[in-house]
Amino acid sequence: MPRRAINQSSPLRNRSASKIQSLSHIRAEFSAVRNFLNDLCKYDFCK
Repeated sequence: MPRRAINQSSPLRNRSASKIQSLSHIRAEFSAVRNFLNDLCKYDFCK
């Protein structure tokens, strides 16, 4: 799918959708890292 056609159809909506997608992706990555650190702390790696 050519990116130009998608951008010509609705640039603002596509831009906001990609922004929301990246934000949710960053939030998922952050929660995964936080869960990983919590698991490490369970095994006394934080002390």
